[in-house]
Amino acid sequence: MAKTKRRDPSPVRAGFYHSFLSLAVFGGVLALAGGAIHFTGDAAAAGPSRVVALFETNPDAPRTVRARLVDQSGGPTVMAAADRPGTSRVSDAGRASSPNLGVADPSGGPRAPAPVQNVAVAAPAPAPRPQGMTINGVFVPVGKSYRQVEADSDLSPITILDDTAQTPVVVAEETAPVPTLASVTISTPSQSNARPFDNPRGQPVIALIVGGLGTSARQTHAAIDDLPPEVTLSFVADASPRLIRRAREKGHEVLLEVPMEAYERGRTLPHSQTLLARGTADDNRQRLDRLLSGGTEFYGIINHNGEKFADTDGALLPVFERLQERGLAFFRHGSTPSKSFDAAADRQDVIYAAANENIDTQVEAEAIERRLQQLESIAKTEGAALGTGFAYPLTMDIIIAWTRRLESKGILLAPASAVPSSAVRPIQTTQLGVSAASDGAR
Repeated sequence: MAKTKRRDPSPVRAGFYHSFLSLAVFGGVLALAGGAIHFTGDAAAAGPSRVVALFETNPDAPRTVRARLVDQSGGPTVMAAADRPGTSRVSDAGRASSPNLGVADPSGGPRAPAPVQNVAVAAPAPAPRPQGMTINGVFVPVGKSYRQVEADSDLSPITILDDTAQTPVVVAEETAPVPTLASVTISTPSQSNARPFDNPRGQPVIALIVGGLGTSARQTHAAIDDLPPEVTLSFVADASPRLIRRAREKGHEVLLEVPMEAYERGRTLPHSQTLLARGTADDNRQRLDRLLSGGTEFYGIINHNGEKFADTDGALLPVFERLQERGLAFFRHGSTPSKSFDAAADRQDVIYAAANENIDTQVEAEAIERRLQQLESIAKTEGAALGTGFAYPLTMDIIIAWTRRLESKGILLAPASAVPSSAVRPIQTTQLGVSAASDGAR
């Protein structure tokens, strides 16, 4: 009779079978352990607990609550040493009663509040510290900006008093309004901030405005220190007032670059206070006031872009009106070809001048030299010329070398305040000290 051969068991089936047996055994053990803990354990000790009590739970231990104790006469006694400045605590001199907290005492009935007569007056609390923060070593109080505090040279220094000091802190506030022609009789900013200039022989003059200052510290310091003081410097809207004051100390006239809306914004985001073509007159006036609030040492402003803004009907007139009220001049940049600036200035009595050339539209030595020569020709023909440029290292190097040769050509380097004129008429050479003979020669 043939024997039957048993087939080998499947390893997969054996694995599942043993896994099931293991889980069943361990599950049963855990279930038994949990049941035992549930029926025999103490629920109160099952986890961490915190006891919160008004009085000590141990009747034998001394009470540690801080309380005002009374003496035999019922009057509290003040301890000489205070826990912290401005507070006092009461000693337990004499026969002290139970703590008087106005609540029921576990060992007795409720207690009435103790009388407060004969209580020593605690020292007055120290004056509160002024609210604010320190930026670059300058304390800026709440409600003011860093630029306002930095620009205000008359602001009294703020002293942080000690905790024990009793004198209140007084913060001086800037209350002086921006001077306008209608409210004061003093000289206007365009008069007080102009660089003195004299042309007794009536020579042709050239004025240069170098702009874009305040963005690069190295280029800004180079322009302030290396360029002749007759060169006018224009600063971006967010430039530090310290740099502007330093330029003034070096003898430069200073202009503020006011951003205006252009047809193409380019790759850079516009300034938050850019004068907008679609903005209302009041809105643009407020934006201009915010830009001018950074200082009072400007001779005037110069546009940064602004072709679209200038070509919008009525957009420029409110700006020129505000400049006239503040006594500030306006200069049209040489890179802005729009004649709308000239037309608007002709309808408004504002100090105005339009640049003849922008010398570094192409940042190449030959191109810059050629445009400077064009300014020389205009100055000899018209009596005066105005050029603009940016604080590129190449531009400044060429300007420095060019100004050294200028006097030998019979031309004077003048500040920008020497050339403002009517918008569409030729430059009034009588304002520049140019002789009548040179006028006739033109």
